[in-house]
Amino acid sequence: MPVAAPAGFALGAIKPEDAIAVFQQRKLLRPSFRWQEVWHEEHTRSFAVAGVMRLDILADIRAAVEKVVEEGGDLAAFSRELKGTLIRKGWWGNLEITDPNTGELRKTRFNDARLRLIFDVNMRQSHAAGRWQRIQRGRMPYIVYRTMRDERVRASHKPWDNVVLPKDHPWWDTHFPPCGWRCRCTAFATDERGLASLRRTAPADSPVKTEPPATTWVEFFNKSTGKVERVPRGIDPGFAYNPGKAHLPRGIELLERTLSSVRPITVPGMTPDAGSALRVVRATVARTRSEKTFKDFLATPPITTKGYPLGMPVAALPSMGGEPVIASVAAADLRAQAGAADYPRLLPTTSSGWAMAQAVVDQGQRLALPGGGLLWWWARGSGAQRRVHTLELQRGELVWWVQRLVTLSVDEAVQRYPALGAVL
Repeated sequence: MPVAAPAGFALGAIKPEDAIAVFQQRKLLRPSFRWQEVWHEEHTRSFAVAGVMRLDILADIRAAVEKVVEEGGDLAAFSRELKGTLIRKGWWGNLEITDPNTGELRKTRFNDARLRLIFDVNMRQSHAAGRWQRIQRGRMPYIVYRTMRDERVRASHKPWDNVVLPKDHPWWDTHFPPCGWRCRCTAFATDERGLASLRRTAPADSPVKTEPPATTWVEFFNKSTGKVERVPRGIDPGFAYNPGKAHLPRGIELLERTLSSVRPITVPGMTPDAGSALRVVRATVARTRSEKTFKDFLATPPITTKGYPLGMPVAALPSMGGEPVIASVAAADLRAQAGAADYPRLLPTTSSGWAMAQAVVDQGQRLALPGGGLLWWWARGSGAQRRVHTLELQRGELVWWVQRLVTLSVDEAVQRYPALGAVL
């Protein structure tokens, strides 16, 4: 039988505004092929679902989660609304995605069980982060780890029940619950009076412990990074972080990973080369451009009012000193172009038109622009027929955002980009 929690305490209960505030910080959509790609603290700054590379699908899932966090609701309502959207967009059932580490296709599945997992993880992490921030604002100096104390509690988590430590203790950096997939453990604050009460009422098999249990570290091989990570025994890989604490600077550092920082393809008997990773990313983007979803995206750019960029990848770029390797077109820019007759036509509106973006990168040259911009240009023809294809980009957090993709005469190109005068 579960043991009652202290009076006034409800497992998972926090002020809704705490969970909302934390979730709203996760505005950056983070495409990923595997769950290992978005590691630990990066989840505190970005929103990701393993196997989802399409930004419009990520935006739909995030919007559904955000609605539940802000307005309340249960799994049934969440699943019913989101499932309909995913089915309409063809993102349901068995799906194939391109693995950036091998260049091969791999399968993923979206079904009712997947939606339950997405709901469970996001609700628990958002409420845990909000709970941590509420505890830090409060005056109570201690945090208590509490399991559900029933037959379903993991054997590795039972020794942590009734661990009571100062709220600034480093143990909470890795052991603030949830500590794994579908972990139901929680934590709450207490003071000296509460600690005394806990000592009196603690069950014989779970006494109050004011020193952290010894941590045994186990190694976990991260397939996406090719690195060996250390994880405390008893905590699932990917959960050994505090969702409410890890925002800065570690969160920013992790977000600076490039969107597609893949390892070169290795083939027996072949030495990997720097271009092999680019070829994989390029194939992935080309596949995206060929899908009906991309055509629908161009025809009716989706609207978002929550402050995070929404776009689709259109070209793969060579990696240069840790820069992003993906160029994307923003839905907002497409909408602006379509919404006013006098708005300059700087972006293609067809899939075939966007194929030129990759051609300019593959065949052209690179030019740094003032203000952090970047230009890829490709001159073709001769004499009066000479034309310059230009792809102008502005750097974002994880991608380059396309500002314009247009073909200019030599005079027009030099007028807009004076540095080209020396080479055209």
